[in-house]
Amino acid sequence: MIEADPRAPRAASAQVLLGEIAWAGAGDAEAGEGALETFHRVWTLFPESAYPDLEARARARVREGELEMALGRPAKAQAAYLDVIEREPASSWRVRAQRLLAEAFLDAGEWQAAVESLQAAAEDASLLEGGAARREGDAAGRRLAAVDRLVLRPLAGLRPWTGGATLAGVGAAKPQGLAVSDEGFVAVADGGADAALVQQPDGSVRRLSLHGMERPVWTGDRAWVPSDGTLVTIGQAPLSPRGTADVPKVLLAATPVPFGWALATAKPDQALLAGGDLHLRGALALPDRSEPADIASDGRGRVMVLDGKSDRVLVFDATDAPARVILAGKLDKPQALAVGPLGNLYVLERGGRVTVSDRTGAVLATVGPALPGGLTLSEPRDLAVDGQGRLFISDAKLGAVVVLE
Repeated sequence: MIEADPRAPRAASAQVLLGEIAWAGAGDAEAGEGALETFHRVWTLFPESAYPDLEARARARVREGELEMALGRPAKAQAAYLDVIEREPASSWRVRAQRLLAEAFLDAGEWQAAVESLQAAAEDASLLEGGAARREGDAAGRRLAAVDRLVLRPLAGLRPWTGGATLAGVGAAKPQGLAVSDEGFVAVADGGADAALVQQPDGSVRRLSLHGMERPVWTGDRAWVPSDGTLVTIGQAPLSPRGTADVPKVLLAATPVPFGWALATAKPDQALLAGGDLHLRGALALPDRSEPADIASDGRGRVMVLDGKSDRVLVFDATDAPARVILAGKLDKPQALAVGPLGNLYVLERGGRVTVSDRTGAVLATVGPALPGGLTLSEPRDLAVDGQGRLFISDAKLGAVVVLE
């Protein structure tokens, strides 16, 4: 299409698709730079003066911003989003740019600017037709709810969560590992039935018969479950760590990072980096005698490792950076870790207390084992946080997933 008519609007759409394909296959930052050039080509070859209503240009510029964030250049990402907001006609991509600009503001701690951008995204989405605009508006609404719950309520002297209940519709006999999507869909490893249960957008639950399950993880609209050393998902072949002579025997947890995965493993105890196909390419520099129990990321290149042996959290501001130690001396037998939509850390202790901190380790809140709504945690196993800041905890003895909101 590009060769046949390089200045036709469909050639611009084809260029965007080439960039997205290149990004999906990028295993490192260098390959990401190549995808960035493809997106930038659309922006330069199809200027607004000649193509005023070309949606592919807005799409390319938004993708450019997302990729700049993945490459650790937030100022360039914000500039890309602002270009779309200020110069492009109304579309779902402009709504997405407003939402992503707000995410960048939240990452920088500028929650007031973030709220303004989120409100604009929600308002613009309400004026557009189509599922894409509606989804972006819904995502903006979730972040507004998270700011209200995790910022405004504490500023007013209120607790982030005022009610609790067990989650209906999942039906796990002995819930253990737990993950929640941004939209609030749940994936849970059921130790009582050797099965992973994954909620679908239509409300149904898909069942995967698996053994040796650990902590599931959501990435985008897909749930992955570590099982017998592999990552399993619905509709795709399992992924197995490969590429070195010392492949770990146990995959405890996985978290998506730019251009691949970060993995917490046992036998040996490591925190490994892998490409999208789980081809191992390096390791995080853990302090001596660390024992990773869980791993999480914030979508901005930072990785957090829960050290179950030393009762602390190790924060890697970049995958090639040394670890920062936080929450040492403040945790009692921690067993699970999650990162919320505003970048806060949530640590679940064996006794049922959840400690919430910022990235520096400053404690913002605690909750449990007695929870709002009259529930008390008995044998908590894992926790997760959705896009609006609701807290989910699996409890094997209760036989339920508890939701705090």
